[in-house]
Amino acid sequence: MSGTSRGSNPAGNAASVSNNSASAAASASGGNPSAAGVAERPDRADRSEIGNFVTVVIPAQKNLPQVYVPLIRSGTSDDWKLDVSDTLDANQLQANLQRHVKAILDDKQNWPADQNEGYRLVAHHALAALVNADPGVGSSAK
Repeated sequence: MSGTSRGSNPAGNAASVSNNSASAAASASGGNPSAAGVAERPDRADRSEIGNFVTVVIPAQKNLPQVYVPLIRSGTSDDWKLDVSDTLDANQLQANLQRHVKAILDDKQNWPADQNEGYRLVAHHALAALVNADPGVGSSAK
């Protein structure tokens, strides 16, 4: 994968994939990766393998924030894995998932009628939990 590619899902929501997660997020936020929702990763700064890191950008929708999901290529294959923060432990992940499930349940009256949209909603929350993102602006699940 080189550069940035964009695709659309059936609902018309654009998703993008970009090499070099920190610089892609920084450019989207005016040069500040932390403001873009991507923490600077000093443990990753010394890696020289170009093209082995990408960021999937899940656009904001309804009460959900834009989410940056870092991926890393596994070995020499085309297998990609989530590259979650080294500081995310089991307790933090459990707390994040509980917050996001609570946010989903608290917003039951706004669940989409379309089953596929419901799957996207839950996936958006699950990925946000993995990257330690907030459940959303209208959420009372904090």
